[in-house]
Amino acid sequence: MSTVDRLRCNREAQQIAKRAFAEVARQICPGMTEREIKRRVEMLLVQYGSDSFWRYGIGATVHVGPRTTLSGSTRTYRVTDLAVQPNDCVVMDLAPSRSFYWGDYARTVFLEEGRPIAEPEELTIPAFREGLEAEIELHRALRRVARPDMTFAELYWRMSEELRKLGFENLDFSRNLGHSVELDAKNRRFIDENCHQPLSACEAFTFEPHIRRPTGRYGFKREDMYAFGKGGKLEVL
Repeated sequence: MSTVDRLRCNREAQQIAKRAFAEVARQICPGMTEREIKRRVEMLLVQYGSDSFWRYGIGATVHVGPRTTLSGSTRTYRVTDLAVQPNDCVVMDLAPSRSFYWGDYARTVFLEEGRPIAEPEELTIPAFREGLEAEIELHRALRRVARPDMTFAELYWRMSEELRKLGFENLDFSRNLGHSVELDAKNRRFIDENCHQPLSACEAFTFEPHIRRPTGRYGFKREDMYAFGKGGKLEVL
């Protein structure tokens, strides 16, 4: 199978994740629990074509409110019955797989007065607006600076500096900002200070900064899958 065909498979798996997320995000309301959100979104992942969950058999990790700052291996994830509040945020990280090809997609859902809000200009709670704007800016900066010959470590330091300038800190338990997309999760290379291979060594990678203000109550996450296209231009799958 060619690189183009493999990326097409990843794109299809990613579309499954995006579709499931969009449907559940519209349904989230005060009183829903992490457990209920997880159950709903995993059912939709299967309904829309996922035949397995590549990350330790878990299709979605869901964190509500103060738990959005938590980070750890999916292997040790435990869902809770913590309920969504009228003014709250929910972090969902989805991991569908279709014919062994991954989707990997994370977003933060914001609620104000019980209503889910997707656009930063509609948010009135400063902490929420600033968190979403920072995530959007980090992905924008990634598209500006990433090059095929740049190493994972070089990208890590560049994006860590962007994160610092925005006034946020990295919450990831292993300090990475993303990873290569593989058929075997054990082969992942990470956007961290220790990986000196070029980004071109993999066909696609994720960028998933998990961030908060140093004294903030909430964590924010936004993950997309990227690949270099013609002329070395970075494209979202």
